[in-house]
Amino acid sequence: MNQIFSIKDKVAIITGAGGVLGGKLATKFVEAGAIVVALGRDQESLDIKVEELLAMGGDAIAIKADVLDVDGLEKAKEIIIEIYGRIDILLNIAGGNIPSATLTPDQSFFDMDLEGWKSVTDLNINGSVYPSYVFGKVMADQGTGSIVNISSMAAYSAITRVAGYSAAKSAITNFTQW
Repeated sequence: MNQIFSIKDKVAIITGAGGVLGGKLATKFVEAGAIVVALGRDQESLDIKVEELLAMGGDAIAIKADVLDVDGLEKAKEIIIEIYGRIDILLNIAGGNIPSATLTPDQSFFDMDLEGWKSVTDLNINGSVYPSYVFGKVMADQGTGSIVNISSMAAYSAITRVAGYSAAKSAITNFTQW
């Protein structure tokens, strides 16, 4: 098989690795030979994912950290650098919609829960910006590295009843292009 590039032995941080999409990508990265740092808020789901990755013969660790907590991300960075000495890849996958930010069919824009709006936009925008800021600095100092931000088709065509999620994913697409 022809390979355009290889991620073998690259240190890849995957935010949201305990979830469905992040977990699946963590599996694929281990299959491709990457070293996976599974990052997320739920230690139990991270531990389960890392056990699976290790059982596959992969190299992986779990670090509990919230993508909205810069101090926690800084601590995670220190652990990663102490263990591996570098960061090669950041996959910003953590995110998603939340129930309080979803309008029901009988609600209008003016019925929206503004705290729900704030929470979903914060998670989906800053949940990629903050890890990029913390881990991207390491890559910039190294002179090499890649950041991949996961957006959504909602960035291009808003999804009904989830205005905050759609707006936030548009913001991540714009941030990535920037």
